[in-house]
Amino acid sequence: IEIVTSKDRNFIKGMFARYVPRKIVDHLLINPERIKLGGETREISLLMSDLRGFTALSSYRTPEEVIIILNRYFEKMINIILKHYGVIDEIIGDGILGFFGAPETMEDHPVKAVACALAMQDAMGEINRENLSDGLPKLEMGIAVNTGTVVVGNIGSEKRAKYGAVGSEVNFTGRVESYTVGGQVLITGSTYNKVKKYVQVQDVLEIEMKGMTGKVKLYNITGIGEPFNIYLENKEDKLIEVKKAIDIKTYRLDGKAISENGLFSQITHVSSTKAKILITERLAQWENIRFQLLNYQEESIIGEVYAKITSVKRIDNNYEATIRFTSVSSGAEQVFADKIKMES
Repeated sequence: IEIVTSKDRNFIKGMFARYVPRKIVDHLLINPERIKLGGETREISLLMSDLRGFTALSSYRTPEEVIIILNRYFEKMINIILKHYGVIDEIIGDGILGFFGAPETMEDHPVKAVACALAMQDAMGEINRENLSDGLPKLEMGIAVNTGTVVVGNIGSEKRAKYGAVGSEVNFTGRVESYTVGGQVLITGSTYNKVKKYVQVQDVLEIEMKGMTGKVKLYNITGIGEPFNIYLENKEDKLIEVKKAIDIKTYRLDGKAISENGLFSQITHVSSTKAKILITERLAQWENIRFQLLNYQEESIIGEVYAKITSVKRIDNNYEATIRFTSVSSGAEQVFADKIKMES
């Protein structure tokens, strides 16, 4: 029988108690041989979430409001991850990286990871109701889930260390997350193959990623069956054609850098979450843009929007792009609401 010393107990509690489910910590205290703190190669399921457009949103909120928003969001999301036996690897800004299947072996880690992602999306409704009651903005989150082999273990130094995961699959999960829009859970083929008999798929995306041969299939998951029974509400709203197009100036984004020269373009269809725009320059699918609303003198007015291009097609000498909003200022939101009301 292996004796767990007081020093071992303190080490395990210090290393795991804050970001690993309590039940797993208790198991490790009883069976410390289940963990290799030096690191090991293991298949796990990774979950990465991020708030859409939060950087832009936080730029016109006070620091106090930003902290209230983030604390409310993180408290809810972290509790859900721990409830599904996930490990919090890292919190960066408004993003969360978690994983399932380590330090304790978990045969159904892909299922738990997908169920957790759906539960997180489902909880956004409650978060936004609380935000609305406090006069704070609505949040939208995108989540990616990927299953693959990584190295997990004790990373860091004697002064500062964490139990985490490293490897190309972690980076790949981050790339998948960048393609999500608000309210969406995208899973990779490696995860889908292990959960397909349990999940509800809304659609399948085929995406070309830099450095990868061929197209990558990503599955948009909207529900999972027993024993979880989590099904996301269909929040897609209908695009309304506007009789008089809304003039805008569009700027392309490269990472966080915004192009200096804006392109004159027009919104021809709009809803509360998306729009169709006509523009002279071809935009790439999944590209991020920012645009400003213009008045009749083509001057910028109060109203700034960040969005992701979801599809593009050629129309005569222009291009029509369907876009999904990621951040909408209150001024732009009011303009869209007035247009929808007028045209409906």
